[in-house]
Amino acid sequence: MIELMTVNSINALSNKELKSNLKVMYTALETGKKATWCFAKACTDIIKGEQFKDDFKTAKDFSAFVNVTSGAMSQMVKAVDFVTREGLVEKDKKGKLDYGTVAIPVYNAYLLSVLSEDEYDSFVEWCEGQEINHLALSQVNLKKALADWKESLVVDTTATESEAESEAESEAESEAES
Repeated sequence: MIELMTVNSINALSNKELKSNLKVMYTALETGKKATWCFAKACTDIIKGEQFKDDFKTAKDFSAFVNVTSGAMSQMVKAVDFVTREGLVEKDKKGKLDYGTVAIPVYNAYLLSVLSEDEYDSFVEWCEGQEINHLALSQVNLKKALADWKESLVVDTTATESEAESEAESEAESEAES
């Protein structure tokens, strides 16, 4: 939803009360996204650093303590690893990574985290060719874009295989004629 609302689009509206309430919503959503990233980063540090071991038997017990499923905890760790790997985190004034600056939602980063670096680069290139800002997509639209990209790879692979088969047949025919 936040990708549909920008300060500029809100300011273009005529109803002052609507503009005021939409600005409140926009700020709340932005604040929530930043807080979610800070939460995800703290969870990642705790899980990866095994800081929970003195007080909890397992990571799952720790997850239950903070009222997060172990699956969601795993997704957060993968999302943090992904945005760090891809350089999507800005540094603060002290040069420390500031996860509150990440533009993409945590779950979207998780969806992209399953791609290898080469696959991610290919996906970004495909998105640019389609004039899609993949970092601003909703979860539903990101899933659709990923599916469309994967489908384009299958079509490209099939076309390449057909071309290779045609070339091989042509060479075989040429050799047979010789």
